Order: sequence, then structure tokens, then C-alpha cells
Amino acid sequence: LTSRRMGVYGYPKDTTPELARLIAEGRLELKPERRATKQYTARALMDMMLDDEHTQVWRVRANGYRVVLVSAQDRWERYCGIEQLLFDACDERVYIRQDGKSVYDEELVSAVKKAMEGHSPWVVYVHMMGSHFLPGERVPEAFRAAKGGKAVGFDDYDWSVLYTDHVVSQLVRLDPSAEIYFTSDHGESVNAGRWRDPSDEAMWYVPEIASGCGKAE
Repeated sequence: LTSRRMGVYGYPKDTTPELARLIAEGRLELKPERRATKQYTARALMDMMLDDEHTQVWRVRANGYRVVLVSAQDRWERYCGIEQLLFDACDERVYIRQDGKSVYDEELVSAVKKAMEGHSPWVVYVHMMGSHFLPGERVPEAFRAAKGGKAVGFDDYDWSVLYTDHVVSQLVRLDPSAEIYFTSDHGESVNAGRWRDPSDEAMWYVPEIASGCGKAE
């Protein structure tokens, strides 16, 4: 997900109305764009979640939290064992995508809600499909039909950002007291004419949004 296509970061189309509302309410805080360290998931996640010899999951568990991974993507054996390296220490790993069948990110919401039940304190890592290639396939037709009048001039990538905005806002509202951190592993060269063009700034800039401090003034 590139921040360069998000309304809250100045993109002229209103692709993030729900996040904008949560920011205005003080529930979330919009931080400056973050520059991704790599343009591929495996290496970018390693930079985000490895600290010397310890993974972030191990550190969180050491502080007494139950840790759950809820993912809409495939198991990551094809990423050279990155799943085992980064998330093997989770108390539980939940994959809503089974047998390679396509799922929509909204299906994550009920899985995350279930992961939160009966366990405290907890940390839930949520791995979305987001705007992955092909972005148009990430958006349910029913969602397009419901939002069509408010998305004039949207291309497929804009639609995927609008849908991500919808899903993330639902996740945020599951627990008003939860601490939230939302970012992406890398951006996307949407208009560069080639897949993952490293010369395109949109490939490198990603959102960084966290819990706010209450009602905005």
C-alpha cells in the first residue's frame, strides 16, 4: 500500500474517508509517511520485525502478551521460511485463506474478533491482502456497488485503497481501548508503467498510523 494514493496523505481523491474520520475523532494519529527499507515483502518484514537476534513476537510474548497472527494471505513457505522465522513464536496462527481460494479482507474482522476473546493482554498481527497485484480483484463487487456514487473517477488501485480503509476502520472499532499500529511493508509503482519500479517514489512511501490521544480539538 503506497501512502501516495491515500486521501489522508494529500491524494486528491477521497480514498480514505473512514481513516480520516477516526483521525478527526482523535482515535488515530496520522504520522509522517514512512520510507520502506525494501520493495519486497520478505526483506521488508525482516527489517521491520527483527532486532538483532530476537523477533518482535518473542519480545512481545516475553512481556506477558498472548500473540496471534491472523492472515488473509497464503502461508509463506515460498518466502524462504520467513513465516517460521518471524511468526513461529506466535501462540496461534490463523489463515482465513484455505486451499488457495480467494478471500476478501473483510473476512479478517470476525477472525480478529475471535482471537481477542477470552485472552488478555493480547497482541494481534493482521496481514491483509490489501492492494496486492491485481488490486481490482481485492474488492468485492457488492462493495463497489454500495460505494459507486462516491468513487467517481477511481481506478482499480483507488478502489483497493478505499476497501482497505473500510476494513481497517472496522478493525479499529472492534475494541475502543486497543492500541493500534497500521503500516505497510512497501508501496507500489502504480503509474510507473512497470511492476515494482524502484525509481518510482510511490514504491517506497507507506503509511504510518497509530493510536491517538483522544478527542481531537
